Amino acid sequence: MKHVDRTIKSVQDLIRMLSKQVKDDDTVWFRGQENSTWKLLPTMFRPPYAPFDSIKEMNSIKRFKQNALLNLTDRPSTEAEWMFLMRHHGVPTRLIDWTEAPLVALYFIVADTVLHGEDGALWCLLPYLLNKQSKVDHIPGFDDDIELENYLPSKVRGPGGSQSPIAAVGIRNSTRMYAQQGIFTIAHKDTTAIEEVSPQNLVSGTTEQSAQGNNRPIK
Repeated sequence: MKHVDRTIKSVQDLIRMLSKQVKDDDTVWFRGQENSTWKLLPTMFRPPYAPFDSIKEMNSIKRFKQNALLNLTDRPSTEAEWMFLMRHHGVPTRLIDWTEAPLVALYFIVADTVLHGEDGALWCLLPYLLNKQSKVDHIPGFDDDIELENYLPSKVRGPGGSQSPIAAVGIRNSTRMYAQQGIFTIAHKDTTAIEEVSPQNLVSGTTEQSAQGNNRPIK
């Protein structure tokens, strides 16, 4: 469900709007995208990698492991840690990066001067509401909670239907992830964009020449 977009022209505008809309006890995640027309889809669901194919995903993981190990100081010990490392190095995955810091999200909207002048999008995600679509009443952690096991690449390629995207936390195993206060959503087989996954108010956004968005509008 899409709502009226809101426009911001400065950092002060963003802070003022968030202070009016977000309650002290709200859990809100943020994502900045350079172009307002881009949907909330993981890289593996977008061209030139789409359509999603679980066999191609597993082949990509195997190739990454084959070539990455020599350059690693610490070898990932779990399937989830390999996914985080792949995302860190720009390999297509089913993960979408979010941050707990709105100004970090804003930075990613305006940092690339190639798209200067284009409207970007600052999305605000309500992770608990998103997870209700999967009947999960908390925000699970990779390698800690059973709810995420079916989202691992080795499980997705097996039989069974698709599940809704889910919000999750993982170990911040790089200085960049720690600095960016990174968290994730992960998709299953369903290639529906997050903003279209539910009629409920899951996601909101603000607009500037830098930002546009949908759902639960910031006032």
